Amino acid sequence: MPLEFRTVPVPIGETSGTFSSNEETTFSAAVLSADATIKQFKLDALGSAQPSDIAQVGITSVSFDHTTVEFTVKARYTTGSGGKFTGQVDVLVIAEVP
Repeated sequence: MPLEFRTVPVPIGETSGTFSSNEETTFSAAVLSADATIKQFKLDALGSAQPSDIAQVGITSVSFDHTTVEFTVKARYTTGSGGKFTGQVDVLVIAEVP
């Protein structure tokens, strides 16, 4: 079966704590199976970054219905001071189509 690929950029505006965004992309035919992975990400601490800062990015769910694949991206940048961050996550969505 053929595979189709889509890169979906997910921008992260100024935020603190955990960022969560439900996203979707469509394919040319009915999706038989699908998955998503992090292609790249950039998280920028607002203020000064410290060696103890922790950046976490993940995809927590992937589902599909007809030609649409939906997924949830979560990101968290933990700073010692509880500061804010911005950034972007690029997600690669892979779907098997007939």
